[in-house]
Amino acid sequence: MTAILHTCRPEHHLEWSSDQKQQPGDPLSSSKQSQSIIWNGQVVRNNSLVTLSVVPNRVSSSAPPQYPLVCQGITGGQWYELSGVLFPLATPDPVSTPGDGPNITGGVQFQLLTPTNVDPPVFQLTCTSTSAPPTDVLWTTNGSAVSNTSSQIVTDRPKSTYNNILTVTGRAYGMYTCTVTTTCSPVCGGGGFTLNPRSTTSSLTVPAPPDPPTGVTAVQSVPTSVSVSWTAPISGGPVTRYDIYYVANGGPSTSGGSTTSISYVLTNLQVGVQYNISVIAVGTSLPSLSANAILTLIPSTPSLTTTQITSTSITVMWSQPRGEIGTTYTLSYTYQGPCAGAGGGGSVSVGNATQYTITGLQEFSAYTLTITASIGVGSSPPASVLVNTSSAAPSAPPNNLTEVIKTSSSMTISWGEVPCQDQNSVIVEYRVLYGAVTSGVGGTVATSGRTLAVNGLSLYTNYSIEVSAVNSDGAMGPYSSLLFVVTTLGPVIELQAFNKTFTTITLTWQPPPVPNGVIIMYQVTYSTNGVVKTYNTTTPGLVPRTSYTFSVTAYTITGPGTLLQVQTSTADIRE
Repeated sequence: MTAILHTCRPEHHLEWSSDQKQQPGDPLSSSKQSQSIIWNGQVVRNNSLVTLSVVPNRVSSSAPPQYPLVCQGITGGQWYELSGVLFPLATPDPVSTPGDGPNITGGVQFQLLTPTNVDPPVFQLTCTSTSAPPTDVLWTTNGSAVSNTSSQIVTDRPKSTYNNILTVTGRAYGMYTCTVTTTCSPVCGGGGFTLNPRSTTSSLTVPAPPDPPTGVTAVQSVPTSVSVSWTAPISGGPVTRYDIYYVANGGPSTSGGSTTSISYVLTNLQVGVQYNISVIAVGTSLPSLSANAILTLIPSTPSLTTTQITSTSITVMWSQPRGEIGTTYTLSYTYQGPCAGAGGGGSVSVGNATQYTITGLQEFSAYTLTITASIGVGSSPPASVLVNTSSAAPSAPPNNLTEVIKTSSSMTISWGEVPCQDQNSVIVEYRVLYGAVTSGVGGTVATSGRTLAVNGLSLYTNYSIEVSAVNSDGAMGPYSSLLFVVTTLGPVIELQAFNKTFTTITLTWQPPPVPNGVIIMYQVTYSTNGVVKTYNTTTPGLVPRTSYTFSVTAYTITGPGTLLQVQTSTADIRE
């Protein structure tokens, strides 16, 4: 009998025993040649169905034998491997006929085991073979043997059907070949064995995957939708479709859908979430690497309107777009004028409110109001509106009220503007209030300028003056601090020039009619050709035939009075 190696299967239960009682796995005595074989619970009495051949250096555990069937040998200390195909004599197997295999049905089948966004991908190749046992399977790719294979029995005896599986990790494309070989042919069973190996093959070419798409862009089309577009790859394998995935805020990957075009719209997304969007080109078998775009969905821009404006406050309101629950708002305001350097502004978080009143603003001023909506990590573009606070009465008086010149019956005064931030409106006029300190005699004068001459005053009288600004609404601001001006002495009277010679002129005058004190001196000045000089006894003589203007001023201990002038000329030297 020719022995044939048997590929055992777990459902076959095999025990060895001798004429002495032994446990499975016990060594068989070398002196005991008579043995019986128990096959699937039945005693096989014809020992000629098996032979024992030595397999050196084979290791076995103490557990009942597993396949390949290994038992301790007849000669002491040796390990043997069971050879032969065992068939119970009580129920022998049918006899195989020529052409019993091996056969591969359906060719090699491809199956992608992982989603297309998993990198590296894992795929499985399966060839289904039918043959009488025993059977060997060999997988090769591009002519080289590969491992990581397994077989799953589908049916058993008289022919066995197997799903022979090759599992591959990565994008290893190319030709894969499944070769099935059986060594029991053409007749197996019935006590006879023929060693005649037969093989059959089937191949499948796994195409190269496409290159990834390029130029992926993602644009928020509506608050919860994103339009994704890309450029098709120009190299790699053919593209059958595109798969779109997205990751929200670093969470798990979610399939967004598939398309055969180069654009896609993701819907039912969430505002305020950052999305990492992947586009994968899927070939006839393998997917490409992903191409990505990152986009944060932002809330809609609120619509900002004003509802109430005063001189120092603005009330604004805005709408919350439908479906954007959880939106919070930040309102800011910036001073725009009219006063340079006045500054002012601020920002306030108002939560989910849709109305707010900004207070403490500058009167009659322009402000830019800005509202921003936020959800999660997304913020909307700002919405802005320019608003002017209403006018109010000036809150401060004109500054720097000053005496310019005074006489015995008049005074000229000037003042500056109301400080810009205190004008609160457009200033159209000023009102000057004056009056004698002792008698109260005076009046009010309105002017649009900032210089005023007040006439008809009493000489040598103390007057108080104050000024206020009035806006275009007729509202008047506060008066300034009082300015006190004392009118001067009256001028001397009857000033005359006579006894003119070519180097001298004689002047005479009378004291002021109302001196209001003791005259302590008179000051005489003269001028010619714009040169003014004060007369004293050491002044050189005059120039002949020259025109002079003489001025005389009386002084008391309180100061000078009003000057009086006379114009005359020296005589010709020939006179």
